[in-house]
Amino acid sequence: MLHILAKEDFFAKLGYSRDMQKILIIIVSLITFIVIGIGIYCWFFYQKHVWNIKTDTTVNTIIPTYADQRIAIAQQNEKNSELYNTAIQEQNIGLCNAISDNLKQIECHDMILANTAKKSGTIETCDTLTSTGVITLCRDVISTDRAIATSDRALCSQVVDMERRSSCEASIDEVQLGTKTRDNTITREFCNTLGEQYQSLCLTQIHEIDETSLYRQAIATNDLKLCEKIKTIELSSTCQDTIRLKSAVNTDNTNLCETIADIDKKLYCQAQVSKTADIALYKTAISGTDTTPCQKILNTNLRNKCSDTIIITAVKKYKNTALCDGLTATGMISACRQISQ
Repeated sequence: MLHILAKEDFFAKLGYSRDMQKILIIIVSLITFIVIGIGIYCWFFYQKHVWNIKTDTTVNTIIPTYADQRIAIAQQNEKNSELYNTAIQEQNIGLCNAISDNLKQIECHDMILANTAKKSGTIETCDTLTSTGVITLCRDVISTDRAIATSDRALCSQVVDMERRSSCEASIDEVQLGTKTRDNTITREFCNTLGEQYQSLCLTQIHEIDETSLYRQAIATNDLKLCEKIKTIELSSTCQDTIRLKSAVNTDNTNLCETIADIDKKLYCQAQVSKTADIALYKTAISGTDTTPCQKILNTNLRNKCSDTIIITAVKKYKNTALCDGLTATGMISACRQISQ
């Protein structure tokens, strides 16, 4: 208030009217406020600039420190991994001690001891390990090896890991089934002792053995009805074809050859039956003097031989060389004509 009164006195001395004095006071006050405001703004701007310089300096100092730490950690982890892998590969427990990561160092020790236990088959060594998971794995591996080596399926029950236990049982089932198959000693009771994976295969083997036995019995007794009991279509068809082939050849029955399903067996049957029939016809025909019966012989060579034999016999008997012209073997005609001389 005193400050304003002082201004009024100042302007009064200069001869200004009272209204003009008020206007000048207002103008001077505004200018004063503006100057003060600009001064305050400049002060704050300067303080912010100084703060930013300090902050940037601090950040730039901290960031390289964190980056260096990350690089150092990565390098140490890589070194630990190399030491771990080399230690396991060389089975060198001393290298495990150089690993800075305590957990990885313990794991390294355990893996080497577990491998030693596996090689020696000493399951008690597994209990000296530190990690529970590695102890269980160690015991499971040794139990599996023992079970497979002795073909003792019961030992697989000592394996804790269910997947490894199933694998153990399947390995033993495979070996035992192979042995029984080679020895031809598979029984249904044996199949029932196997796991699901090999039990169905085992039962299939029994079925095949049963049908093979039935096949042999049918062939031995020439019993087509036994062949029909065989469920395997291919084996049943082979059984029937074999019996019909034997019967057709034994009875010289070409009609039976026609009932054979397999084309190769059918052709063989026809050839064998025809051969037998031709020989019988040949023997009958050459005992007479007529070549007509020879024409019933299916085999061309045997048919020609039949006709020529009858002709030569007639030439010798009747001294009629004109008959020589009827020979199918034209190379014999000249010799035939000299028979009567």
